[in-house]
Amino acid sequence: MVSYFCKLVFNAFFYHVWAERNRRVFTNKSLMIITDSKINRKLLDRWGIHATYVIHRPIGYHSVRSPEDTIMVNTNGSLNNSRAGIVALLRDSNGDAIGVVAGQVKPSSIAVNELQAIEAGLALVLRHRFCKVCIGTDSKTALSYLLSVEKKLPWRAQRSWNNIMKMMPSFEYFNAFHIIRQTNRAADCLARLRPAVELIKFTLSSFVQDLKDIIFDDRRGKVYFH
Repeated sequence: MVSYFCKLVFNAFFYHVWAERNRRVFTNKSLMIITDSKINRKLLDRWGIHATYVIHRPIGYHSVRSPEDTIMVNTNGSLNNSRAGIVALLRDSNGDAIGVVAGQVKPSSIAVNELQAIEAGLALVLRHRFCKVCIGTDSKTALSYLLSVEKKLPWRAQRSWNNIMKMMPSFEYFNAFHIIRQTNRAADCLARLRPAVELIKFTLSSFVQDLKDIIFDDRRGKVYFH
């Protein structure tokens, strides 16, 4: 009985580790291992497992705006078993949406798809003849790819990275930073649409009311808690 129980625990451990690996690679998310409760604390004590408990204190954030005369590009990607979607939303320094590009891409890791969204957003910025740009992404991995050197990139990200580097000399000002997901709701909403074409430009008048409400909330400085 003890041997059977040990095998069960061993298998459960590797099942959890592999599932966590897939979440981090394909969705750029991490699952909380165990809920802090009296029952779980007793269980960890009984098993002799040392755990560090952290009290979560919500912090308020609002949508980041770009400096004057600079375009903010909010990007996002979505991925499931069969399809991947990317989106880049352009806003001016007042927070108004001025352009959107979205579409389907070949499914890869979520970070690579997010980098493809950055590539599409920068291409749209140049198409509008803007020369000052900020990139706001909720993917730390995609941001690290963007700011990386070619030799340290995974091969799947190299094509988009090379295309981005070719566009860089066209910008007078460029900045890229991480934003929390809650402040990226507009791009997240668009990414889930996954239009059945490679890349298309959306007209702002075609936005659904929910998306218009999100953009309005961001403009008036709505606080999001994380």
